[in-house]
Formats: sequence, structure tokens, C-alpha cells
Amino acid sequence: MKKWQKPHKHTIHIGMIMGLGGLPLSDFLAAFNTRYPEARFTLEHHLSKELCHMLTEGQLDFAIFAAPQNIHSYPFEILPIQQEPFLALLPPLHPSASTNYFDLTLAKKEKFIFPTPENVSYDILLKACEDAGFKPDIVSYCSGAANRIDLVKAGLGISIVSESALRYHRTEDLVIRPLKNPVYKHTIMARLQTTMPSSYKEAFWKHIQQELS
Repeated sequence: MKKWQKPHKHTIHIGMIMGLGGLPLSDFLAAFNTRYPEARFTLEHHLSKELCHMLTEGQLDFAIFAAPQNIHSYPFEILPIQQEPFLALLPPLHPSASTNYFDLTLAKKEKFIFPTPENVSYDILLKACEDAGFKPDIVSYCSGAANRIDLVKAGLGISIVSESALRYHRTEDLVIRPLKNPVYKHTIMARLQTTMPSSYKEAFWKHIQQELS
């Protein structure tokens, strides 16, 4: 087995979450590589909380992830990328299936299928339920949206997932409703404030800024 080559001196290490919605990251990288053909990229996927840790420890140059609620406690410089709403997934015969939205304040007796605590979405949704006046009755934890969708189809309970997650999974047997009081997932790109970037990394940061503007 061949060993990994030594990283190129102009390699940019990027960590990201799965399912970036409509973000055309590949196009951004290709455009940058056209301007800087000697630049190289390494890309790896992790959950948002792990990406925060890796970025803090200097294992990544940049990270693209869902912002945790304590994002401002990290020593990061941040570029907002997108904001997307969370949506309720309901079985067809659910009482709210006949309405235009799902009122979380009326969901105290619901059985919930939640993301695992390692997910930023867990913290966001837990707080949303608490703000609605109750502690959710969580009957199952699933790390992936596909599993949560399957469990709703099986009748185990309801779930709340980000809008982008629904682009990759079949939901034709379910009812999808926006929340009456919207809750959002904020996707950002971050880098350490304290690290002196190379000219290539600084150029990449400015390139992403321009692409997002």
C-alpha cells in the first residue's frame, strides 16, 4: 500500500458537514484553483461540534458547519453562508397535517425523534422546545436525517429536520410543515482568529467572501 504523499506546501485543509444545501462549494474551489493553480485542497466531513474542536486545535484551516448556539465563545472569524428553516415531519393523519404550519407550543404530548446530542441540531431543537414551554419526549435518537424520516414513516413519532436535509431523501409519504415560530440552522465558514494565514489561505478566505457577496 502506498503511503500518503507529504502535503503540498500550498494545501488548504477544509472540514465540512454533509448536506450543504445549495452552496456550490465545488464551483468556488474550481474558480479559486483557476486563479491559483498551484493550490491544493483536502476535504473531510465531520459533525459541526467536531469541526469546531478540530478548528480550535489547528487541525483545519477552514471549517464549514452549522453554528452551535455558543459560537461566539470560540476564537473564530466567521463568514455567514446561509440560513435555512427547520421543518416538521408528520405522518399523514397527524392533526396538524390539515393546517399550514406546525405549532410547537402545542406539541407537549408529542413523541419526538431527535438528532443525537453530538449534532448541533439537537441543541437548537431542544432549546426550541424549551422556549415553547416543554421538555420533549424523545423516543429515539438518530444521527442521520434519513433514519429520522424512516422512523416517522413507521409511526414512531414526529421529527424536525432542516430544509436542506429533505432534498436528499424521499418524503412523499409524509406531511411537511413549517414551524409557526420559525427556527433556523445557520451555516457558516470559520477560521481561527489567532492564526497567521499564508498568502494562499488569506486569498482563499477573500475568494469565498467575494463568492458569497
